[in-house]
Amino acid sequence: MFIGCQADEQLIADLDRARACKDRSQFIREAIAEKLQRSGIRVPENLIYPPPRAKIIQMVGDNNRGITLRAAEEPGKYRIKKKGKKKK
Repeated sequence: MFIGCQADEQLIADLDRARACKDRSQFIREAIAEKLQRSGIRVPENLIYPPPRAKIIQMVGDNNRGITLRAAEEPGKYRIKKKGKKKK
């Protein structure tokens, strides 16, 4: 599940200084888990890390600006129709 939020530029700048080499999303996940743990809520270790990504099943487009990714929630659930040679 994705959680988005608005933040002031100064807060983001402070967050980026504090996170050092970690990516922003991981730093925020760890901060949320730490806050929950301090509140007495048990947070399993595996929930602090991102869920696995959906498998990309098809790339559409021929340049960097026009590429669209299509993904399946469960690998193998959708089939790609392959283009064959046209019959004359």
